[in-house]
Amino acid sequence: MTNERWHDDACPRCFIGRLDVKRAAFISVHQQQLVVLPNAIAYICDICGYQEFDDSAVKALSDWLLDNQVSDPLPLKRKPRGKAHKSQS
Repeated sequence: MTNERWHDDACPRCFIGRLDVKRAAFISVHQQQLVVLPNAIAYICDICGYQEFDDSAVKALSDWLLDNQVSDPLPLKRKPRGKAHKSQS
């Protein structure tokens, strides 16, 4: 997408609003890990809030994720809360 193409186009969801170029958080899940791009270029409807993200930014993020894959991601572990349980004898 380019700014020229989307800035003046009608919203594809509500067909009333216009898509404005703004910044928004792009949030996705990649290999069971949350990926957040906090300040991505987005096209946001001024009426219904529909969002589309810039193709070049999404492609750059996708390429970076593919180039920097971790073969064994860190497992999510919870630390126990409170006192440790003692075994009763």
